[in-house]
Amino acid sequence: DSPMSHNRRGNEKMFYIIHALLGSLIGQNLNSVFLIIVLSLAGHFLLDMIPHWDGYFNNKLFHISGRAVVRKSTAILQFIDFLFAVLVIIILYFEFYSKLMVLGALISIFPDIVKVAYSTPLRKSKSYIRLLNFHSRIQKDVSWKVGLLTQLIMLILLLKILF
Repeated sequence: DSPMSHNRRGNEKMFYIIHALLGSLIGQNLNSVFLIIVLSLAGHFLLDMIPHWDGYFNNKLFHISGRAVVRKSTAILQFIDFLFAVLVIIILYFEFYSKLMVLGALISIFPDIVKVAYSTPLRKSKSYIRLLNFHSRIQKDVSWKVGLLTQLIMLILLLKILF
């Protein structure tokens, strides 16, 4: 089983780096750990509602079997994106010396990271599956050109606001 097997459409998620930047921005502007956690989680799901693209999966197999098989190139793209997000979090910490910014960034990528638990016994939890289904339903997928352009614009805006 893959962490994406539950997903209706497969592999739509906003890039980690964009989630991390939004969470950092939230952490930069608030002093309440509680509010940073709540708003970073809410921000994650709001970003996922923006039409975007970040990979391919086998649609035919998914419709036949209910299992999404992610292309190797997509898995590599996600891994690189995750590494960039971690690098950005480290850079932001040393640039601003703010644990609250790091908290916001980590919390904002958490809903995508938690998908990895699908390969554990947690996949039998009804609450966990409901969370994955909710996360899948809110995704707004578009063509790769429009989706990557959307994410590039988001990236530039967030970087401009942060710096």
